[in-house]
Amino acid sequence: VSFEDALELVLRSFYLKDAPDNVIRRTLSFGGTLIFNRVRDYQDRQYYSNLWKLFSNSKGTWMRDIYSCAKVNKITYNNNRKGVDCALLLRDQDILLLPRSDFFNQRRNEEIAGVFFCRSHTFNKEIVIFIKELCARLEVNAEWFPWFPSFILPNYLPDFLDSFPEMESNISGSFPKLGDLLLRLSQYNFVITDTYHVCLNAWRYGIPAICIGEVFSNEAHDISNGWKFSWRDKRQTFYFMHDAMDFYVHREEILSSKEKDARLNHIADIVRDKQVISSIFNDIKRQADIASEDFIRELKYLL
Repeated sequence: VSFEDALELVLRSFYLKDAPDNVIRRTLSFGGTLIFNRVRDYQDRQYYSNLWKLFSNSKGTWMRDIYSCAKVNKITYNNNRKGVDCALLLRDQDILLLPRSDFFNQRRNEEIAGVFFCRSHTFNKEIVIFIKELCARLEVNAEWFPWFPSFILPNYLPDFLDSFPEMESNISGSFPKLGDLLLRLSQYNFVITDTYHVCLNAWRYGIPAICIGEVFSNEAHDISNGWKFSWRDKRQTFYFMHDAMDFYVHREEILSSKEKDARLNHIADIVRDKQVISSIFNDIKRQADIASEDFIRELKYLL
Protein backbone atom coordinates (compact mmCIF):
# COMPACT_ATOMS: atom_id res chain seq x y z
CA VAL A 1 0.00 0.00 0.00
CA SER A 2 2.85 2.38 0.84
CA PHE A 3 6.61 2.55 1.12
CA GLU A 4 6.31 2.41 4.93
CA ASP A 5 4.23 -0.79 4.71
CA ALA A 6 6.81 -2.35 2.38
CA LEU A 7 9.67 -1.38 4.69
CA GLU A 8 7.83 -2.85 7.67
CA LEU A 9 7.39 -6.13 5.77
CA VAL A 10 11.11 -6.22 4.90
CA LEU A 11 12.17 -5.53 8.49
CA ARG A 12 9.86 -8.23 9.85
CA SER A 13 10.86 -10.81 7.23
CA PHE A 14 14.61 -10.28 6.87
CA TYR A 15 15.60 -8.60 10.15
CA LEU A 16 13.13 -10.39 12.46
CA LYS A 17 11.98 -7.04 13.82
CA ASP A 18 9.22 -8.40 16.05
CA ALA A 19 10.83 -11.73 16.95
CA PRO A 20 11.47 -12.44 20.64
CA ASP A 21 15.07 -12.64 21.84
CA ASN A 22 14.99 -16.43 22.20
CA VAL A 23 14.21 -16.71 18.47
CA ILE A 24 16.99 -14.35 17.41
CA ARG A 25 19.45 -16.25 19.60
CA ARG A 26 18.66 -19.35 17.52
CA THR A 27 18.96 -17.59 14.18
CA LEU A 28 21.67 -18.29 11.59
CA SER A 29 22.30 -15.88 8.71
CA PHE A 30 24.38 -17.12 5.77
CA GLY A 31 25.52 -15.58 2.48
CA GLY A 32 24.19 -12.07 2.98
CA THR A 33 25.93 -8.85 1.96
CA LEU A 34 26.05 -5.19 2.91
CA ILE A 35 28.40 -4.35 0.05
CA PHE A 36 26.22 -1.63 -1.46
CA ASN A 37 25.36 0.10 1.83
CA ARG A 38 26.36 3.74 2.28
CA VAL A 39 26.87 5.92 5.35
CA ARG A 40 23.39 7.35 4.93
CA ASP A 41 21.87 3.87 5.16
CA TYR A 42 23.28 3.43 8.66
CA GLN A 43 21.95 6.87 9.65
CA ASP A 44 18.42 5.48 9.27
CA ARG A 45 17.74 4.69 12.92
CA GLN A 46 15.04 2.10 12.27
CA TYR A 47 17.21 0.19 9.79
CA TYR A 48 20.37 0.39 11.88
CA SER A 49 18.73 -0.64 15.15
CA ASN A 50 17.18 -3.74 13.56
CA LEU A 51 20.45 -4.59 11.84
CA TRP A 52 22.37 -4.22 15.12
CA LYS A 53 19.85 -6.29 17.08
CA LEU A 54 19.97 -9.17 14.61
CA PHE A 55 23.75 -9.31 14.13
CA SER A 56 24.56 -8.72 17.81
CA ASN A 57 22.27 -11.42 19.17
CA SER A 58 21.95 -14.13 16.49
CA LYS A 59 23.67 -17.48 16.86
CA GLY A 60 25.85 -16.97 13.79
CA THR A 61 26.38 -14.66 10.83
CA TRP A 62 28.37 -15.58 7.71
CA MET A 63 28.67 -12.67 5.27
CA ARG A 64 29.72 -13.46 1.70
CA ASP A 65 32.37 -10.75 1.21
CA ILE A 66 35.10 -9.02 3.18
CA TYR A 67 33.45 -5.57 3.13
CA SER A 68 30.35 -6.97 4.79
CA CYS A 69 32.38 -8.98 7.32
CA ALA A 70 34.28 -5.86 8.32
CA LYS A 71 31.07 -3.84 8.66
CA VAL A 72 29.31 -6.43 10.81
CA ASN A 73 32.40 -6.61 13.03
CA LYS A 74 32.31 -2.82 13.49
CA ILE A 75 28.58 -2.86 14.23
CA THR A 76 28.71 -5.69 16.77
CA TYR A 77 32.34 -5.57 18.01
CA ASN A 78 32.36 -9.32 17.40
CA ASN A 79 34.20 -11.43 14.87
CA ASN A 80 31.53 -12.85 12.59
CA ARG A 81 32.45 -15.79 10.40
CA LYS A 82 33.54 -15.46 6.78
CA GLY A 83 30.88 -16.95 4.53
CA VAL A 84 30.57 -17.32 0.78
CA ASP A 85 27.94 -16.76 -1.87
CA CYS A 86 25.50 -19.65 -1.59
CA ALA A 87 26.07 -20.56 -5.27
CA LEU A 88 29.49 -21.87 -4.23
CA LEU A 89 27.83 -24.48 -1.98
CA LEU A 90 26.24 -26.28 -4.92
CA ARG A 91 27.47 -29.85 -5.37
CA ASP A 92 27.59 -31.88 -8.55
CA GLN A 93 24.98 -34.26 -7.11
CA ASP A 94 22.66 -31.28 -6.52
CA ILE A 95 22.97 -30.20 -10.14
CA LEU A 96 22.11 -33.66 -11.41
CA LEU A 97 18.73 -33.32 -9.67
CA LEU A 98 17.84 -30.12 -11.53
CA PRO A 99 15.43 -30.20 -14.49
CA ARG A 100 17.06 -30.73 -17.88
CA SER A 101 16.09 -30.79 -21.54
CA ASP A 102 17.76 -31.34 -24.91
CA PHE A 103 18.35 -27.61 -25.47
CA PHE A 104 22.10 -28.03 -25.98
CA ASN A 105 23.73 -30.40 -28.42
CA GLN A 106 26.19 -32.84 -26.94
CA ARG A 107 29.66 -31.41 -26.44
CA ARG A 108 31.80 -31.87 -29.52
CA ASN A 109 35.51 -32.64 -29.38
CA GLU A 110 36.59 -29.04 -29.69
CA GLU A 111 37.81 -26.17 -27.60
CA ILE A 112 34.94 -23.85 -26.77
CA ALA A 113 34.39 -20.66 -24.74
CA GLY A 114 31.08 -19.57 -23.24
CA VAL A 115 30.09 -15.93 -23.76
CA PHE A 116 27.33 -14.00 -21.98
CA PHE A 117 26.82 -10.24 -21.61
CA CYS A 118 23.83 -8.71 -19.88
CA ARG A 119 24.93 -6.54 -16.94
CA SER A 120 27.00 -3.82 -18.64
CA HIS A 121 25.13 -0.53 -18.73
CA THR A 122 26.38 0.31 -22.22
CA PHE A 123 27.76 -1.80 -25.02
CA ASN A 124 30.85 -1.19 -27.13
CA LYS A 125 31.75 -2.97 -30.32
CA GLU A 126 35.34 -3.06 -29.04
CA ILE A 127 34.30 -5.63 -26.43
CA VAL A 128 33.11 -8.04 -29.12
CA ILE A 129 36.29 -7.49 -31.13
CA PHE A 130 38.38 -8.13 -28.00
CA ILE A 131 36.56 -11.42 -27.33
CA LYS A 132 36.75 -12.44 -30.98
CA GLU A 133 40.50 -11.82 -31.05
CA LEU A 134 41.01 -13.66 -27.77
CA CYS A 135 39.17 -16.74 -29.05
CA ALA A 136 41.25 -16.61 -32.26
CA ARG A 137 44.52 -16.43 -30.32
CA LEU A 138 43.51 -19.35 -28.13
CA GLU A 139 42.08 -21.26 -31.11
CA VAL A 140 38.72 -21.86 -29.50
CA ASN A 141 35.19 -21.50 -30.84
CA ALA A 142 32.74 -19.24 -29.03
CA GLU A 143 29.19 -20.08 -27.97
CA TRP A 144 26.54 -17.79 -26.52
CA PHE A 145 25.67 -19.03 -23.04
CA PRO A 146 22.00 -18.06 -22.46
CA TRP A 147 22.16 -17.49 -18.71
CA PHE A 148 19.12 -15.20 -18.86
CA PRO A 149 16.62 -15.33 -21.71
CA SER A 150 15.97 -11.90 -23.21
CA PHE A 151 12.38 -11.75 -21.94
CA ILE A 152 13.74 -11.74 -18.37
CA LEU A 153 16.62 -9.33 -18.96
CA PRO A 154 17.66 -7.81 -22.28
CA ASN A 155 21.11 -9.00 -23.33
CA TYR A 156 23.68 -8.15 -25.97
CA LEU A 157 23.38 -11.23 -28.22
CA PRO A 158 22.22 -9.21 -31.29
CA ASP A 159 25.22 -6.89 -30.91
CA PHE A 160 27.57 -9.86 -30.68
CA LEU A 161 26.17 -11.54 -33.77
CA ASP A 162 26.60 -8.33 -35.79
CA SER A 163 30.36 -8.28 -35.17
CA PHE A 164 30.99 -11.94 -34.38
CA PRO A 165 28.69 -13.98 -36.70
CA GLU A 166 30.87 -17.07 -36.26
CA MET A 167 29.82 -17.31 -32.62
CA GLU A 168 27.38 -20.18 -32.13
CA SER A 169 23.99 -19.40 -30.63
CA ASN A 170 20.61 -21.01 -30.29
CA ILE A 171 17.99 -18.45 -31.26
CA SER A 172 15.20 -20.93 -31.91
CA GLY A 173 12.91 -19.32 -29.32
CA SER A 174 13.14 -22.23 -26.86
CA PHE A 175 14.85 -21.80 -23.49
CA PRO A 176 17.20 -24.05 -21.51
CA LYS A 177 16.41 -25.33 -18.05
CA LEU A 178 18.68 -24.63 -15.08
CA GLY A 179 20.22 -28.11 -15.20
CA ASP A 180 21.08 -27.58 -18.88
CA LEU A 181 22.86 -24.33 -18.12
CA LEU A 182 24.99 -25.52 -15.23
CA LEU A 183 26.01 -28.74 -16.97
CA ARG A 184 26.88 -26.80 -20.13
CA LEU A 185 28.93 -24.37 -18.09
CA SER A 186 31.08 -27.26 -16.86
CA GLN A 187 32.00 -28.14 -20.45
CA TYR A 188 33.57 -24.84 -21.47
CA ASN A 189 37.32 -24.27 -21.58
CA PHE A 190 36.75 -20.80 -20.22
CA VAL A 191 33.99 -18.19 -19.91
CA ILE A 192 33.87 -14.49 -20.83
CA THR A 193 31.09 -12.50 -19.17
CA ASP A 194 30.03 -9.39 -17.28
CA THR A 195 27.67 -11.30 -14.97
CA TYR A 196 28.47 -12.10 -11.33
CA HIS A 197 26.83 -15.50 -10.95
CA VAL A 198 28.11 -16.79 -14.29
CA CYS A 199 31.60 -16.06 -12.93
CA LEU A 200 30.93 -17.77 -9.60
CA ASN A 201 29.38 -20.88 -11.07
CA ALA A 202 32.20 -21.24 -13.59
CA TRP A 203 34.92 -20.95 -10.94
CA ARG A 204 33.04 -23.47 -8.78
CA TYR A 205 33.72 -25.98 -11.55
CA GLY A 206 37.33 -24.81 -11.88
CA ILE A 207 36.49 -23.16 -15.22
CA PRO A 208 38.33 -19.82 -15.53
CA ALA A 209 35.90 -16.93 -15.93
CA ILE A 210 37.18 -13.75 -17.56
CA CYS A 211 35.00 -10.96 -16.19
CA ILE A 212 34.76 -7.65 -18.02
CA GLY A 213 33.62 -5.01 -15.56
CA GLU A 214 33.15 -1.26 -15.49
CA VAL A 215 33.93 1.40 -12.92
CA PHE A 216 30.51 3.04 -12.92
CA SER A 217 27.04 2.83 -14.39
CA ASN A 218 24.40 5.26 -15.64
CA GLU A 219 21.82 3.62 -13.36
CA ALA A 220 20.87 5.17 -10.02
CA HIS A 221 21.40 1.73 -8.52
CA ASP A 222 23.29 -0.89 -10.49
CA ILE A 223 23.04 -4.59 -9.64
CA SER A 224 26.81 -5.05 -10.11
CA ASN A 225 28.24 -1.69 -9.03
CA GLY A 226 25.87 -0.43 -6.36
CA TRP A 227 24.63 3.13 -5.84
CA LYS A 228 25.44 6.03 -8.13
CA PHE A 229 28.54 7.89 -6.92
CA SER A 230 29.15 5.22 -4.29
CA TRP A 231 30.36 2.47 -6.61
CA ARG A 232 31.62 -0.82 -5.25
CA ASP A 233 31.70 -3.64 -7.80
CA LYS A 234 30.69 -7.01 -6.32
CA ARG A 235 32.37 -8.88 -9.21
CA GLN A 236 35.68 -7.16 -8.62
CA THR A 237 35.36 -7.78 -4.88
CA PHE A 238 34.98 -11.51 -5.46
CA TYR A 239 38.02 -11.56 -7.76
CA PHE A 240 40.39 -9.73 -5.47
CA MET A 241 39.24 -11.83 -2.48
CA HIS A 242 40.69 -14.85 -4.27
CA ASP A 243 43.73 -13.26 -5.99
CA ALA A 244 42.00 -13.70 -9.34
CA MET A 245 42.41 -10.13 -10.61
CA ASP A 246 44.42 -11.39 -13.61
CA PHE A 247 41.04 -12.53 -14.94
CA TYR A 248 39.18 -9.28 -14.19
CA VAL A 249 39.30 -6.88 -17.15
CA HIS A 250 38.33 -3.23 -16.83
CA ARG A 251 36.35 -1.96 -19.80
CA GLU A 252 38.81 0.94 -20.07
CA GLU A 253 41.61 -1.51 -20.89
CA ILE A 254 39.70 -2.70 -23.94
CA LEU A 255 38.72 0.76 -25.12
CA SER A 256 42.34 1.92 -24.99
CA SER A 257 44.19 0.86 -28.13
CA LYS A 258 47.43 1.12 -26.16
CA GLU A 259 46.31 -1.28 -23.43
CA LYS A 260 44.12 -3.64 -25.48
CA ASP A 261 46.92 -5.70 -27.09
CA ALA A 262 48.81 -5.95 -23.81
CA ARG A 263 45.66 -7.16 -22.05
CA LEU A 264 44.97 -9.67 -24.81
CA ASN A 265 48.48 -11.08 -24.47
CA HIS A 266 48.16 -11.29 -20.71
CA ILE A 267 44.77 -13.02 -20.76
CA ALA A 268 45.85 -15.44 -23.49
CA ASP A 269 48.85 -16.38 -21.35
CA ILE A 270 47.12 -16.63 -17.97
CA VAL A 271 44.12 -18.64 -19.20
CA ARG A 272 46.54 -21.40 -20.29
CA ASP A 273 48.29 -21.48 -16.91
CA LYS A 274 46.78 -24.52 -15.22
CA GLN A 275 48.75 -23.90 -12.03
CA VAL A 276 47.30 -20.40 -11.61
CA ILE A 277 43.76 -21.59 -12.34
CA SER A 278 44.13 -24.49 -9.93
CA SER A 279 45.38 -22.17 -7.19
CA ILE A 280 42.38 -19.82 -7.57
CA PHE A 281 39.92 -22.73 -7.74
CA ASN A 282 41.41 -24.35 -4.62
CA ASP A 283 41.22 -21.08 -2.70
CA ILE A 284 37.55 -20.61 -3.62
CA LYS A 285 36.73 -24.24 -2.78
CA ARG A 286 38.63 -24.14 0.51
CA GLN A 287 36.74 -21.07 1.69
CA ALA A 288 33.41 -22.60 0.66
CA ASP A 289 34.23 -25.85 2.47
CA ILE A 290 35.29 -24.05 5.65
CA ALA A 291 32.17 -21.86 5.69
CA SER A 292 29.89 -24.80 4.95
CA GLU A 293 31.40 -27.00 7.68
CA ASP A 294 31.21 -24.15 10.19
CA PHE A 295 27.56 -23.45 9.32
CA ILE A 296 26.58 -27.13 9.54
CA ARG A 297 28.32 -27.45 12.91
CA GLU A 298 26.28 -24.56 14.34
CA LEU A 299 23.08 -25.89 12.77
CA LYS A 300 23.63 -29.31 14.33
CA TYR A 301 24.25 -27.67 17.68
CA LEU A 302 20.93 -25.83 17.48
CA LEU A 303 19.06 -28.97 16.45
